[in-house]
Amino acid sequence: MKREYGFTLVELVMALAVLAIVITIGIPAFNNFVQNQRTTSQVNEVIGVLQLARNEALSRGQRVGLWSVDGDWNTGYQLKLDTNNDGDYDDAGDEVLLEFAATEAGVLTVDADPMDFLPSGFLPQAYLLNILADGCKNQNNRDITISRSGAISVERKDC
Repeated sequence: MKREYGFTLVELVMALAVLAIVITIGIPAFNNFVQNQRTTSQVNEVIGVLQLARNEALSRGQRVGLWSVDGDWNTGYQLKLDTNNDGDYDDAGDEVLLEFAATEAGVLTVDADPMDFLPSGFLPQAYLLNILADGCKNQNNRDITISRSGAISVERKDC
């Protein structure tokens, strides 16, 4: 008698049922993971820009401001140099050092515009930045606090 290899219809249906259950459970968890990674990426990008602004102020010995583009942090932001250290970044010698495009991972809000870094690397006040994740679930929002000394801390927030 010849032996045949393969699956029976019942075995195939059972395998598809198990696969459907695994996908149904796995996709929401995967979506949360992706959202968390996008938010973390945006946080890391903002922290890198804050550290760059502070380092520029220290190395140049001049005020450096982090400004939103057209008053909206979600449009993008600019690093501006205040050549005469008067706190006004619209003088003739003042220049834009770098421009950063907005990220698409969420909404960025900042409690001040500009964020001013003094030549000492310190800030005139502490700043709070909020990143609100698109379609947030769980604790995927973040608060970034930068103290007057330039120390940066990140805290997860509920949606």
